[in-house]
Amino acid sequence: MREGEIDIGGHAVKAGAAALLKGDRMVAMARAHSRFTFYAAVPVEQPLQPGGPFVGSNQEEIKIFHQRYRAGEMGRLTPFNQNKIDQAYDASRV
Repeated sequence: MREGEIDIGGHAVKAGAAALLKGDRMVAMARAHSRFTFYAAVPVEQPLQPGGPFVGSNQEEIKIFHQRYRAGEMGRLTPFNQNKIDQAYDASRV
């Protein structure tokens, strides 16, 4: 939840909070002007091992990810600018 407050299934979700939903439907009602990001994915049916900025299935995978990162094999990302995305969204609603 980025801004405002929404109601999901009778539960208030306020700015700065997250909600984990299960099932195939979601109904959200804004209680005020709100912005939220919705992510959906297929559940990962295996163990998760965090390792710094990486998540793998086990410690060996994490080690490989770090080696590949240090070797420059994971490409390059430009910095994410949420303000530009917000401005484009606001401009599209005019």
